[in-house]
Formats: sequence, structure tokens, C-alpha cells
Amino acid sequence: MKTRAILLCLISLSLIEIFAQKSTIKVVGSEIMRPFMQKLADAYMKKNPKVKIIIDGGHTNVGILQLSSGTEIDLVMSSRALREYELIQLNLRNGFPPYQIPIAMSCLAIFVHPNNPVKALSFEDLIRIYADEAPNWKEFGGLDTPIKPYSLSSYRGTFLYFKKTILDGRRLGNNVIEVDSTDLMMPDIIKNPSAVGYGSPDYAKNKPVKICPIKVHKDSAAYLPTYENAVNGNYPVTRNLFLICREQPTGILRDFMQWVLTPEAQRMLLEFGVFPIRPVD
Repeated sequence: MKTRAILLCLISLSLIEIFAQKSTIKVVGSEIMRPFMQKLADAYMKKNPKVKIIIDGGHTNVGILQLSSGTEIDLVMSSRALREYELIQLNLRNGFPPYQIPIAMSCLAIFVHPNNPVKALSFEDLIRIYADEAPNWKEFGGLDTPIKPYSLSSYRGTFLYFKKTILDGRRLGNNVIEVDSTDLMMPDIIKNPSAVGYGSPDYAKNKPVKICPIKVHKDSAAYLPTYENAVNGNYPVTRNLFLICREQPTGILRDFMQWVLTPEAQRMLLEFGVFPIRPVD
């Protein structure tokens, strides 16, 4: 009788643990990652109908801030790796180190008007353009027209990457127009021969804009942001995109994070102008 009662108790505890297991994953962060993460989430939920994944934006920095402030979120989509001070903050707050994995590669593309004859731009050219040191496209083999540069807002992870990698940390000039997303600069780039901007190559998909080849130095070879150029290291502005959580993931969170690295999930990335970080053949 006592044995039976013990067994019933153990079964009850097991059932409680199963029903208490988290079945919702809340994801925030990078707007660049949001479209393909929604696609991955939808595919995962179709395979696992008892799991609910909620994808929200808010940008990389906002997502990391929420993770360190104790907000009820599970995953951050991040367009960069955690900085050292963020690793320390998260470790101190939670008592254990955060967990981050790269899940995709992304290139930063330079967009110009489709009729802009400029063949390529070097990092030095872009520094001069975004520092207001080059007022006219004719300096780069373009039309005799003023340059109208667009940039993402200073709190965006992509802007910080652009500033560090291409601008070598230099400040933007006074004539640079800052907007909150690449979508907001696209209409003017499409219609204005003077405009130039940047963002993920996916923003140019099915739009009448030109992606300008770029090179590190004036005498370097220029490349477009293709999968092949990203994988072989030729394209000079390629970065990893990350998923970050507070600690080593368990349960459905671990299962989802492992699934996004499978060939099935990685193949889906190609639809969104980002590239697999794992082999898909």
C-alpha cells in the first residue's frame, strides 16, 4: 500500500513537471533578423504545435538591455556578439555566464540609385562620403550631382558595425540623414540619383536599386555581397548574427536553438538575403 502511494506521488510529480515545462519562447532584438526568425519560428511551431514562439523587434541593443534588466524574455536576436562589459553585467546579474551562438552570416550592402554609374566604392571613399568630405558623385566616377548620404540611427547594431568596420570609428558628418531603418531610406534611393545608404542585401530584393561593389582599399578588388563571396571571405563587410539567452539553454529553448542550425532551417535563410553558417548540402 505504501509502495503504491509512493509510485502515485512520483507520477504526480512527473506530471506536474511536464505541465510546468515552459512552452512559450519570447524573442526580441535585431530588426534585420526578425523576418527570417519569424519564418524559422513558424516552421518550428508547425513541427511542434504545443510550442508557441513570439517574435518581436526592438533592435539589438534594446534586446540585450532587456536581457540584462530581467525582463521576461527568453532569446535575443543580435546582429553582433556580446561586448565584454555586457558579458560581465549579465554574469553578475544572473550568477552565470550568458549563452550565445552564431546562427547566420550577413553582409552589409551599399545601395545607390540604379542609374548611378559608380563602379565601386572603397572604405576610404565611404569615409569621405559619410564625413561630408566628398560633396559630389563625380569624384568617384559618378554623375555631377551632390551626394545625399543616409545612415541608420546611432543606437542600431548595424550602424555600430558600419561605423566600426567601414568608417573606422569616425563620426558622421552634419549632412548625413539618420533614419530608423533601411526601409525608410529606400524610397529616396530609388528615386534620387544623389542618394546612398546601407543595410542587409535583402532590402534591395525586388526593388529598383543598385548594390554597389565595395573594396577595402582603392587598389583592392571590389566584390558584391554574394553567398560565395561571404563564405570565402572576399566580401570585406561580413558578420555573424547571434541568438543569445541568459544561460545554457534547456528544454524547448535548447531544442529550438539546435534546430535553427539544422540544414533544413539553414536553407531557409537564403530566402532573406542572409547566409547559412552551417553546411546545407
